[in-house]
Formats: sequence, structure tokens, C-alpha cells
Amino acid sequence: MDVASALDVLVPAAVYTGSLTANTQEAYEGVQWGDGRAKPGWSDLSAVVIMPPVSETLEGMFIQAVEQYSELLTPEEEASLWLLKAGITEMLRFNRLAAARAAITLAVIPGALEPVRQAMLGVIP
Repeated sequence: MDVASALDVLVPAAVYTGSLTANTQEAYEGVQWGDGRAKPGWSDLSAVVIMPPVSETLEGMFIQAVEQYSELLTPEEEASLWLLKAGITEMLRFNRLAAARAAITLAVIPGALEPVRQAMLGVIP
């Protein structure tokens, strides 16, 4: 667990002295808490699930799909998929989730990639 990231989710920009780089309970308990807000307990930190950004998740799914299905794709289909990826990346960069969802939904893709489309749509909130 990345203790500093989990802490930032629970207490954004918390004020404390000490180091959390060891990512251990002992390191966390050893920091000097200087924030006016309550210091979360270790169990609270452990319960935090930090998800990678949607764009990173979709990019990983996309690259895996292109590699897995590359033999089934014509050069034109592969080019179309890379253009789709570039467009979706930009939409997500500007937090245009509905537009990214629409682009994935409307994309013309080979039938073999339909499960990938559904998985990608499942990632976008």
C-alpha cells in the first residue's frame, strides 16, 4: 500500500512531519501529526483503494487488445483503433467522460474486439 497516497485520499494535504516512504504501519504511527483534522487509523488507511486513472486503465486495455488481436486486424482497422485511442485520451484529459463513452460505443471495430469494447465501457464512470 502507498501510505502517503492513501492518507491524501482521507486527509488531503495533511500536515505531519516524518517519513512514510517505508509504507509500513510503524512508519505511519511514527509521524508527528500536526494537522487540525483527526489522524486516520491504520485500518482506515488500509481500507482505501486507489484506482489508477481511467485513462491509464483504458490505455492498458487498448494496448493489450491490439497486441492480442494484431493478426486479425487489417492495417486500416489498426490505424482506426489508434486514432480512436488518441481521441479518447484527449477526451479523458479534459474530463469529457460522456464523449469518451460515446466514442467507444460508436466505434466501428472488428467483432473479435467486442468484449474489449464492453470492458472499456465498464471502466468509465
